[in-house]
Amino acid sequence: MLSLSDFERLIGSAESAVEDLREEFHKELTDCLGRLRQDWTTATAAGDAVATAAPADLQTCFDLTHQIKSMGGTFDFDLVSDIAASLCELLQDLQSRPVSAKARDSVERHIAALELVEARKLRGDGGPFGRQLVTGLTEARQACFAG
Repeated sequence: MLSLSDFERLIGSAESAVEDLREEFHKELTDCLGRLRQDWTTATAAGDAVATAAPADLQTCFDLTHQIKSMGGTFDFDLVSDIAASLCELLQDLQSRPVSAKARDSVERHIAALELVEARKLRGDGGPFGRQLVTGLTEARQACFAG
């Protein structure tokens, strides 16, 4: 049977291991966001007000965003997951449509929001700020394809 001090030591070790994993998460998130930013720039390199991004480029962006969404949920970064989920929906919609100026702006806003959340290391849902941010991004995403 474990003594109280043994149990406390085990809890301390577990907490330390989780914190180490969170730090790894931040490194991986930073890397994924850098690749996402670069891949999005490549996908929309034409620079037109309306461009047709190559489906493979959009799929690459979607895959990175989906990876970010999954990682966020694992380590109590729900805001990261929520923003990435919204971006996943947007990128999925863009695979069958031209990339309008509104859509390009919305993707840029999503990526910038992810970069901001990562820089501030916001955990959980981000409180009122996070909820307002997700609402604004969702509205921007929906406005891209509104008649």
